[in-house]
Order: sequence, then structure tokens, then C-alpha cells
Amino acid sequence: MKKIVLSEQQVKKVIDTILNEQQASEFKGGTDAQKITHALLTKNFGLPDGGNHENYYYGANVADVIKVSESGNKSQYLSVFKPFNKYNEDPKGYMDSIYVNNESLRDSGSKSFRFVSGQVFGTHNGLLSLTRAMDQMSGRGGVLTISFGSSTKGKEAESERMSSGVKFDSNRALNQTPTINSLENMLVFLSVHPDLKNQGTFVGVKRDMSNDELVEFIKKILGYTIIGAYGFMDWSKKDEIIKNLTPKGFITNLDFDVTSYTQKLISLQNTPDKLANDGQYKGYNEAKRKQLDSIGSSFEENMINQVKSIYMKNFQIYVENYLPNSSSQIIPLIKNVNFKYNGLGETHHINFHSYVGGTSQSTTTLKQQNANYKTGN
Repeated sequence: MKKIVLSEQQVKKVIDTILNEQQASEFKGGTDAQKITHALLTKNFGLPDGGNHENYYYGANVADVIKVSESGNKSQYLSVFKPFNKYNEDPKGYMDSIYVNNESLRDSGSKSFRFVSGQVFGTHNGLLSLTRAMDQMSGRGGVLTISFGSSTKGKEAESERMSSGVKFDSNRALNQTPTINSLENMLVFLSVHPDLKNQGTFVGVKRDMSNDELVEFIKKILGYTIIGAYGFMDWSKKDEIIKNLTPKGFITNLDFDVTSYTQKLISLQNTPDKLANDGQYKGYNEAKRKQLDSIGSSFEENMINQVKSIYMKNFQIYVENYLPNSSSQIIPLIKNVNFKYNGLGETHHINFHSYVGGTSQSTTTLKQQNANYKTGN
């Protein structure tokens, strides 16, 4: 049989398909050892007729459970379940259990399940644990971890009654180019002549920002980028996550001072972006583009490489601690995260023609621009 060798790009595509199906999200729901009745689950979570089916398994389609979680309406979380069959002839028979397709948990401890499709069955604390995990789903499938505790009171029991998980978008986490392009727009805007500023704004830049405000905003964007704000981080849990991961090596500060470089960009504001002849529009100022490239060459690549290095390190720490069941799929891809950039001169050129106008670019010009496109690797 002929051996089939997949390219790295093909492997990435296959893995991305898996990640997109799962959304690489992980959800955890746990209970203590106190008994819970189906009747109470009916009252609090909409389990159909639980009081008359205490000794029954309840079942539902996984897709329906995921869908109902999107509403965030806890009173309806278990409404998609139906009594399936008896597990005990005693009407008051009790059992904690959960089954997802061919996997199950029926004793104290924890177990992870691939929760994307198929069917789920549960009883008592199995169903209660699931509702706690559903708080994190928000209409997305992923890896579901259920745990049954062994304590009935005190701090031990409190710690076992957990609901946690993070949301993760693999495409967003592995592509930071949009963030870098926005950062370049902000850097270049510092150099723009007032005439061009008054005609419009660069992408993602407010026209009424002062130089100092924009410099501070650039520093903030750099800081947010390294902690994954525009990538891997579940921003709704940012503070908790950073607190937990900092002792494990998670970096929150970038040791790169852009101030001296931003001052050089600001000094170009007196240089026109467009040429004029008797007050009439003439064309683009190529000399300014070269000045921007000269300034950019002194710091941009180094800055982006530092940001990328910290981002990748933080990304791995995040996955190891908050997406452990998906780590074998995600971590090999981190080395391929995109941090492409255009360069300051090219960014200025693109924005100038977008907002001021000018002649359309020839195919030759476009090819040359593509050849100059930088990777940040």
C-alpha cells in the first residue's frame, strides 16, 4: 500500500476541522455527595415530570442540550430530557450517573466526555452536574468534564459544587495578523499630516485622539495582545485566569518601550502625505513612505517578534491549564500562529489610497507588495 504523507498545511486543516467541530471548549460541572431528587430538578431546571420518575434514566440528544444552553435560561436546561426507562423497581430508588454515548460515570470521581453529538442519559447528580456545565456552553459543544464528590458538608462540599470552563476559538487564537495590522495603522497615524487626518481616519483609529492618548492606546494594545485578549483568552474570566496562571509563568508585561519610536513618527506630522501643485492634488509622497520604512526598520520587527514570543508562551500555559483535554491538538499548532505585518511604509500607502483616493494599483505593483509582505517569524 502506498504511504500517504500529509503536508503540514494539510495536517493543520484536518486538526482545525476537529477543533471547529468541538470549538475546543471545555466545560466542567461537579456536585458534592448530597442527594438531589428529580422532583427538585423539575422545579429548578425544567426536568419533565421528575417527581413521578425518581427511579428512571432521563435521556436527550446532545445537540438539543447544547442548543438549550445558548439561552442561558437555567429553568429550562433539562426541559429537553425525557424519562427513558427504570433503573430500579423501587419508586424511590436513587443513583448518581451520567452516560454520554458509550462512556459513563456512576461513582465518585470525574470523567471527561466528548460532548458534540449523540445522546446523553443521566440521573440525579449526573443531571445536576450537567446543568452546571451548561452555564459555560453558551450553545457550543466541546469537552465535558463531570465530577461527583464525596463530601456532604463544609468547605470540601463547597469546592466540589463547581461550574467552570473557558471558551476558545482556534481560528482567532492562531491568527493575530488583524491585531498587528490595526497596531500598524495606529503607529502610522501618529505620522499623518493634519490635512490627511481631517479627511478621514485610518482603520481602527479615532481621529480626535491626541498624540499622547494614541501612544498610550498603542501600549495598551501591545499589553493586551501578549495576554491573548484578541486570541486565546476567554475575556469574561480574564482576571481569574491571570491570577491563576501568573505563578505558573504567565507573562503580563512587555519589556519594550515604544516611546522613542513613537516620537520619531510624530516628528513626521509636518511632512505632507500628498504632494500639491498650486493647491491641487498631485500624488502620493513616496519620500514619506521611505521615511516611515526607515523608522519602522529600527524597531517594528523586533517588537513584533517579542510580542509573538510572549504570546506563544502564554498561549501554551493557558492551554495546558484551561484546555487540557484539547492540548494534544492545540499545542502543536502554536508554533504556526500568524503575526504577519506589512511594514509602516506600506501601511501608510494602503491607507492613503483607501481614504484619499488616487490611481488604481497595477498588477505589477500588487505583486511587488505581496513580495514585500512580512511574516514576523
